Amino acid sequence: AKLEEHERVWSRALALCRAVFERSRPNLSSEGTRRLYDEIVLSAMRNENPGTRNEGLRCLALLCLGDRAAAIAHVPLFFQALENEMDFVQLTALQAVFDLILVYGEPVLANAVPSPAEGTESDDEQQRSPRAGAASSAEGSTRHAYSTLLRVLDHTDSEMRTCAAESFARLLMTGRVSSVEVLAKLTVLFFNPTTEEDVRLRQCLSVFFPAYAFRSVDHQYM
Repeated sequence: AKLEEHERVWSRALALCRAVFERSRPNLSSEGTRRLYDEIVLSAMRNENPGTRNEGLRCLALLCLGDRAAAIAHVPLFFQALENEMDFVQLTALQAVFDLILVYGEPVLANAVPSPAEGTESDDEQQRSPRAGAASSAEGSTRHAYSTLLRVLDHTDSEMRTCAAESFARLLMTGRVSSVEVLAKLTVLFFNPTTEEDVRLRQCLSVFFPAYAFRSVDHQYM
């Protein structure tokens, strides 16, 4: 009974927090937002209940959509959830990452995940060219982040696959992403027999491909 009451309290607190973030433009420089972040959002994401963690992640996503600095700082956390959490929490993290790319573009991925090549430069090389080193690290992180997201198109869960396909289609249509690799993966996914029963995914891509081709002559040659 105490556990159920505890969960109800968390549910009400997170619903209130979410409502505040949805109706305002949250920013961590605001004292009120900072208190909600410190006392509710962070605590929720450390909770042992996956449902509470999921709602905390939703609140964090809303906060990041209104605060670019917060988005850049917390993108790694969304990728950690995408790799390590339960399926429904992974879906929330995936949606959040794509929403942040749509709003802020690729720069939001600059520190998203450690690049496999990170740390290979010597200290002398990094000291001689700190800007070049930072740029290389950002590019490596961005590439690795996209590789992680592309792998979701092969996910065994249809909801995860569909979310990734719809989101990549949206990024391509808005010009946030221009990638032959992404387009090729979506094409393979569309014709893959394993997605035959994914009605939503097939409908999305059947609308996307002609719309994308007619949007620009360059798209027709990709």
